[in-house]
Amino acid sequence: MINIFICDDVINTISTTTSELNDLLISIDNSNYKPYYIYAYSIFESTITEILRYYLTAFPYKIDNNTSICNKEILNFSKHSDIMNYIVDKFIRKNSSNSLYEYLSFFIDIQDLQIEINKTKISEISDLRNIIVHDDIKYSLIYTHNCNSSKCSDESSIAICRENIAYLIELLNIYKKSMRRPFQVLCKRQKLI
Repeated sequence: MINIFICDDVINTISTTTSELNDLLISIDNSNYKPYYIYAYSIFESTITEILRYYLTAFPYKIDNNTSICNKEILNFSKHSDIMNYIVDKFIRKNSSNSLYEYLSFFIDIQDLQIEINKTKISEISDLRNIIVHDDIKYSLIYTHNCNSSKCSDESSIAICRENIAYLIELLNIYKKSMRRPFQVLCKRQKLI
């Protein structure tokens, strides 16, 4: 369960991200769908990372005991908070290098939340991002071949990009609701709301 002390900050971050993703979703057309898709993916992933960073800094006991720092590294830091940030970043890096699905699973598990993720959909989202970034020519040829026209290719690609971005927005909203629930129960018990 996420602590009530960080709940508002995380909810504000998610609201900002979903607003930006919704703006991208509305603005997608055939001249910009590739860069907008990459940008949407990046915003989503960086939001997850920043929430994790914030969460782990607030609850360092959640960091794996195998995450270590050597004496030479400690001597390079002038403040305790710098050491903590280094350890948190190292722990996140270790887990963010996995697939997007594994990273999201880690994100949910470490916070003890009950959120289901569509593994197939997340794999499609990640695969499309990788195709656009790393293999754009192959991507264009596959869709052109399947649709037998570039117009069909663009329309299909735009629809897929929109659908994938909409799913990322949905995931963030589900996360926000699952976070709020324990917070609202606690506040009702204490008659804060």
